[in-house]
Amino acid sequence: MIRFVRATAVLAALLPSTALAAQEPRLLPNGWFYGEAGNYCMAIRETRANGPRLTMRLAKWNDLSDSLILWAPGLAALDPEAEGDAHRIEIRIDGRPIPLLPSIFTLEGYDGRPGSTWRIGIRQQPFIAALRTARTLEIRRAGTRIISFPVARSTGMAGQMAECVRRPPSLGRQR
Repeated sequence: MIRFVRATAVLAALLPSTALAAQEPRLLPNGWFYGEAGNYCMAIRETRANGPRLTMRLAKWNDLSDSLILWAPGLAALDPEAEGDAHRIEIRIDGRPIPLLPSIFTLEGYDGRPGSTWRIGIRQQPFIAALRTARTLEIRRAGTRIISFPVARSTGMAGQMAECVRRPPSLGRQR
């Protein structure tokens, strides 16, 4: 029960707090929490209480702001001074690479969590398409697996995300 309450609270906190209609985050059969608010469609999975957490954050506009947000205890920061350090990050779904965007960076103290959090820019449509039939999502750095998350049985979640991003942006209007 702790995981349910914690993940629901986390998703609610990450969804923009505006006057826009928001959907109560709900636990899906695949073990992910899913919710929508304003211009975002989000899914969150925590592997255990206070353990590694991955957020899928997709937007209703094509501004290349779609991302995966990873927090894990002891996650090393990406070094902005190191040549190409951020570009050695890979996202793989069932072993196949997902196209990334150059917006890969480290956030410190994100969502009140200690240490580093990675924000990894992804291409929305290839990501949703791969998620429909996926079993495992893996994050790699310089060819080494950092972490993997189960995404089996995500056909329904991928469909919800695809439907969500097809809707027009709210642009500050109430639904």
